[in-house]
Order: sequence, then C-alpha cells, then structure tokens
Amino acid sequence: PMAKHHFTSKRPDLLFRVRRAIRYQNSQKVFFDSLGDWTNFLTIICGGCVVFFVAASMTSRSTAAIVFGGLISALTALDLVLGYSVKARQHADLSRQFYELEQSMIKIGDTPSEDELKVTLNRRLEIESKGPFILRVLEATCHNEVARAMGWPSTEFAEIGFWQDIFKQFFDFQSDKLVDPR
Repeated sequence: PMAKHHFTSKRPDLLFRVRRAIRYQNSQKVFFDSLGDWTNFLTIICGGCVVFFVAASMTSRSTAAIVFGGLISALTALDLVLGYSVKARQHADLSRQFYELEQSMIKIGDTPSEDELKVTLNRRLEIESKGPFILRVLEATCHNEVARAMGWPSTEFAEIGFWQDIFKQFFDFQSDKLVDPR
C-alpha cells in the first residue's frame, strides 16, 4: 500500500509538482500571448509600410512594398499555423485546472488519506495528459522558481545554462545536460 505522504515535505511532492505545473502553464500562456501581440504589431507596421510605398509608386519603393507585403504574409501564416492565441488559451485553461487542483489539495490538508492522495495524483495526471509536450528546460526553470518561492536552498535548484535559458520557450536546447538535484 501507498505510504502516507506529507505535503509539506522538503523534497518535490505532489503539491510542489502542481505548483510547478501552474508556473509552467502560465509561462507558456504569457509567451504565446506575447508572440501573438508581436505578430499583430509587426503586421500592422508592415501593412502601413506597404500602403506608404504603394502610394509613393516609385520603382524602388515598389520593391519595398513587395518585401513588406511578403512579411505580412509570413507573419500571418506563422500565426495561423502556430495559433499563438489558441495555444495561449490552452495553457491558461491548463493553469486554471492546476490551480483548482492545488485548492482541493489545500482543503484536504497536510495528511491526506491514501484514497485522497490517489485521487489527487490521478487528477494531476489527467490534466497533464491534456497538455502539449513539456519543454524540460522550461520545466526546470519553473522548478527553480517554485523552489526559490518555497525557500529551498540553492542546492535544490536545477542547473540551467545560458543558452538553455535563452531558448527555453522555443525548444529543449541540451536538455540532456540538465543537472537536476533530485
């Protein structure tokens, strides 16, 4: 049988993992919202440039109009294919579900029964199954943020390199080199 699990233990536990998941989903939401905002901003700027250069109707400016028109098409295609706002909403929904799970865990208290622990774990796995693949470097960053917020010593933090940190929202750069203290 499953041993009683104390949610306030120092090591990563179910509550810690839920809090890390909330931070992860919020990070992804903000990232995709920002991509959508920048795409819209650049589309508006490029559209204005096209109008300006077409209105000027000089030969060299026609080339610029074509370039800016192509940028508009590329930016719009990226937004359509990647669906920034759809992804941002998906991560916001997952974050909300993890918040609800955290609230139910807090209501249960520090000494959940075996059945309560199983239900909670099952719910966490159910929420995770609805999400896209996890970027491990970003997850390690969220691990560090939650550990710092909970007052853990730096020995409990994952070591994340400079380039890993730069690319964490895009792809897992050298995720195999992550040093996880767990």
